Amino acid sequence: MVKVLSEFRVQSYAQVEWQRADTIGAKGYAAGNFPALAQSRFLVRRGRLKLSYDHTGNKGFRVVEGAFQFDATEKGFNAIKDLYGRVIDPWTGWVGFQGGVFLRPFGYESPAAPATHESPEFARMNQIIMPNECEIGEAIVIESPKTFKPVYLRIEASLVNGEGVGNASTAPTDGSATG
Repeated sequence: MVKVLSEFRVQSYAQVEWQRADTIGAKGYAAGNFPALAQSRFLVRRGRLKLSYDHTGNKGFRVVEGAFQFDATEKGFNAIKDLYGRVIDPWTGWVGFQGGVFLRPFGYESPAAPATHESPEFARMNQIIMPNECEIGEAIVIESPKTFKPVYLRIEASLVNGEGVGNASTAPTDGSATG
């Protein structure tokens, strides 16, 4: 029982912000208008909680991985950031199949966990092109296990929705025209 529980991890972080306006009840801010009698306020930009699971096989490398992460602020529950599972080949530990909601595999910065970034924000280019870092889809991941010391290699091919989770456009995506 202790071994099974040790395979779970709980991680959380919060990014808070304090804002001050020149006038009481200021309007037109990205985080919404100030209350009628307020000149300053605290906000929670990101409040994340993540539950992850990594099971190591008999040969010493991961064979099952999964995660569930959500974002919540003072305004309530915002979105699911991660909800995926990955099954990895138990004989070599190199090939895995993944499905669900996960970080978009584009470029160098996007597939890296935000906790490893120098700042909590993605680069401006990534924010413009891909307004949400998470995507729903499936992936084949070829990754060297930690027990393989000569070199680290990771190749990922994904089939994803393309609009980001919660960013569905109003335009049809099936090629049909509206009119």
